[in-house]
Amino acid sequence: MSLAISLGRVFSAIVSIALPLGVGTALFFGGLSARAALTPNDGDIVVQGEVVSFDIGERDETIFTPIIEYVDPVTSETFFITNGPASGEEPVIGSTRDVAFPAGDPSNGRVVGMVWFAWIFILCGAASFLWGVLLIKSLFKEKTGDSDAVLPVTPQDAVRPTTPQDAVIQDRVLD
Repeated sequence: MSLAISLGRVFSAIVSIALPLGVGTALFFGGLSARAALTPNDGDIVVQGEVVSFDIGERDETIFTPIIEYVDPVTSETFFITNGPASGEEPVIGSTRDVAFPAGDPSNGRVVGMVWFAWIFILCGAASFLWGVLLIKSLFKEKTGDSDAVLPVTPQDAVRPTTPQDAVIQDRVLD
């Protein structure tokens, strides 16, 4: 086998293992981060905010970012969130969103909820990472010739005669 073919197989094996491990890790920790961002912290005040308008951004497609108005229940002061979750779907004016902010700091509000969305990333990341681990296991199993199969051993299989004298001894022992 040439060196180029060997290196090609090694590179292919590394990529096929690194890809699911890397993607799985990124999805998993990204999902954990999103879950933390979408969950109110202990001590946060959660209020209902209302979509009053939206910004339109252009990338590859039109992106709508809702502008959400909410009121501090303690001071009755009105605040706006303009960096909420963006999507390709135009938000409905008048629809509500949960907004959380630390007690005493209502200007630091953030949209919370949709935690199920983060779980999609967490589960897909864990599955991808597991796939990478199973690929590593199968690669080592292929390399070492290891097998999970257990073969039955009979007395004839246990000792194989190597010389004619061993064959005579084995026949006497087994009789």
